[in-house]
Amino acid sequence: MQINRLFEIVYIMLDRRHITAKELARQFGVSIRTIYRDIDILSSAGIPLYTVQGTGGGIYMDEHFKFRNSLLTDEERNQILIALQSIMTTEELETSRLLSKLSGLFQIRHTDWIEIDFSRWGSRRRDKEYFRLLKNAVFGCRAVKLNYISSYGSITDRYVFPVKLVYKSRAWYIQAYDKDREAYRTFRISRILDLETTSDSFERKGLPEPPEIEQSDSSPGTLVHVKLRCSPHLGYRLYDEFDPAAISQDKDGSFLAAASLPEDPWLYGYLLSFGSGLEVLEPLSVKEMLLKEAGKIQSSYDKKVKK
Repeated sequence: MQINRLFEIVYIMLDRRHITAKELARQFGVSIRTIYRDIDILSSAGIPLYTVQGTGGGIYMDEHFKFRNSLLTDEERNQILIALQSIMTTEELETSRLLSKLSGLFQIRHTDWIEIDFSRWGSRRRDKEYFRLLKNAVFGCRAVKLNYISSYGSITDRYVFPVKLVYKSRAWYIQAYDKDREAYRTFRISRILDLETTSDSFERKGLPEPPEIEQSDSSPGTLVHVKLRCSPHLGYRLYDEFDPAAISQDKDGSFLAAASLPEDPWLYGYLLSFGSGLEVLEPLSVKEMLLKEAGKIQSSYDKKVKK
């Protein structure tokens, strides 16, 4: 539509101040003659645009012209652009256009200094699609069906009312009201095996207020206080999971960490992922369980090697 094209031309000119009619025609898929007609309309409306013929010519905007946007501070304008940059990962085309418009409107040229990608390595298309579907379900108050694998390895089908997307501890979660269980549950998006948006709607105001999100999709078990020693080359991994205040470096270069963690399969899987680069100092019960799990791994490989 012409009105949208006219607005976009203004935003482009606010950002660039100079462009050729050929560039604009290619961008909007119209003829150069149409672009010149648009420029005439904008000039008649008081937008200071003018054309220059010959080498270095094109369409120019008066360098002193600025759109009135004094209602927002510089910090508020930057926050808006950062927020838009972060959601480009799910609505790339439309958000990119809006980002371009607002960066011109706010007189901010560099908006590509940050890139946020919600997807895991190798799963970009799937993760982005799930995030988009869940976001639309939250905004549209639509029920969804999930096929989900929990941290305990059980796979279940769920029918839920999604109310909030949450980013916590380097992972995205969807907080939803589980109709069958009549309670809120938190699902890690990377563990959703299949997702289907239904045509069923729900009333958000009819649901109880959601609780604070938990770290996992199940209630935390018994907490156990562990003390760890980590090799220097793996010390960075402790900072991925623990509060820096709980980490110190020993004289030999190794790292020491102490924290209270839920005693469940995740804990032992996490500790084993360090291989020989981690030593459990306390408690004895965790040492023994870790040794037992390591024995199972060895036994499994011994059987395969012997075959």
